Amino acid sequence: MALLFVFWGDYFEEVLKAKSFKENFDHSQAWLVAIGLMVSDLFLPIPASAIMSAIGSKYGLVTGFIINFSGLMLAGLTAYFSARLLNSKTAGLICSEKELLEYESFFNKWGGSSIIISRALPILPEVTSLMAGFTKMNFKKYISSLTLGCFGVALFFTWLGHTASSEPIWGIAIAVTIPLLLWLTFQKLIFNKQ
Repeated sequence: MALLFVFWGDYFEEVLKAKSFKENFDHSQAWLVAIGLMVSDLFLPIPASAIMSAIGSKYGLVTGFIINFSGLMLAGLTAYFSARLLNSKTAGLICSEKELLEYESFFNKWGGSSIIISRALPILPEVTSLMAGFTKMNFKKYISSLTLGCFGVALFFTWLGHTASSEPIWGIAIAVTIPLLLWLTFQKLIFNKQ
């Protein structure tokens, strides 16, 4: 994510300037592009935090939050139901049967918490949603956890974009840096426990 910002930061800065953003995407279509990008984050390395900040900058706090929350929820539900529709043989391409049983045990105990926490980290939201689907995590538990996780993340990054709307490059830089720092901290904690 940091490399994406390093290589394309100037492009993002130019696109997210109020005048340029309005020229590239009018008010009636920018929200749809943003939601599409959030869902495509399942397959491509798209910095959803930067997109949410841009939407907060363009639409303001309330409308931006609704757009960002909807995009995150749709991305999570797409991953969950895609994994549920695929059979266990497909899951076997990603992990062994033993690992799948370990994941099932993990999701039975910690699934809700992992879904909530993962929403603030890069890469993990997609992985946890897919694994929740593969392990057939209870849908009510999944949707309530997803809602809580998406609410906080969408609110924070929308607020960040809204408050940094006069200098969007700073909002994007912070939006990309915070998940990266959280990821490094999370990785350090995991490896120290092993």
